[in-house]
Amino acid sequence: MLKVSRILSLFVAATVASLSCFVPSAMAHVQATSNGISAVMHILPDDNPVAAKQTLVQFTFGGSTGDLDTAKCDCTLQVRQASETVSTYQLKPLEGSKTVVTSQLSFPKEGVYDLVVAGNAAKQFSIQFVVRVDAAGGTANVAGGVDVIFVSVATLVIVAVLGYYAIAGGGRYTTRTTSK
Repeated sequence: MLKVSRILSLFVAATVASLSCFVPSAMAHVQATSNGISAVMHILPDDNPVAAKQTLVQFTFGGSTGDLDTAKCDCTLQVRQASETVSTYQLKPLEGSKTVVTSQLSFPKEGVYDLVVAGNAAKQFSIQFVVRVDAAGGTANVAGGVDVIFVSVATLVIVAVLGYYAIAGGGRYTTRTTSK
């Protein structure tokens, strides 16, 4: 019975690991900090920006000395690619919130961009985020794509078959011995 429970545990672990590959990488919002001011970036929709399309970006601020009042902050957003500034935007407070700023922006082409949020609210800060932008219709921030799905499904099938045979065999490993 102990071997059956070990195999079931292995099967469950492999299943969870395989299915975790389907989770978009951008779902985890990263917090970055500069001079005691922290920000979390969110790109609508689904943290998956597409080149040449209007995108809404939001930054939620906080800090070690309390929340940053965005109404008192002159916050700007620089979009950079390959160390060159592509565009600059003035961030505006989100209506009804003192800690969220927002702006509409557009990335000219696919690629990797640096988004630099800077401002001065009691103290200066400059926070950098890296964003991958895909071509129209793509899925830039989804982990892996077809390759990950294929490997995950293949792993799941192999583990399921092994688990079935182990359980059907009573959970015992059998070996043949030859006598001399």
